[in-house]
Amino acid sequence: MKKTLAASLLALALTLAAPAAARQLTIDDVTTLSRIGAPTVSADGRWLVWAQRETDLAANRGRYDLWKLDLARKGARPEPLLAEPEVNENAPQIVGSTVYF
Repeated sequence: MKKTLAASLLALALTLAAPAAARQLTIDDVTTLSRIGAPTVSADGRWLVWAQRETDLAANRGRYDLWKLDLARKGARPEPLLAEPEVNENAPQIVGSTVYF
């Protein structure tokens, strides 16, 4: 029993110690990473709004969309606030309950 347990632990340790095979990072990988900028928080501390840049390699262009996060809700997930393909939303500001960009 002890030998089986020891062998299992050794096999597990060797599996975890082996580095994962990964491919090299390419320029396409770098250019398609989402970029986050211009974060702003509402005066009451409830909302976080930011501009997020996405890249469309096929169209050879990037665009900015606005995203929001409800900081008052535990486990909240980011949601798109404004995402129009033909409009670049950038540099958001929150005044009261209104988001300007």
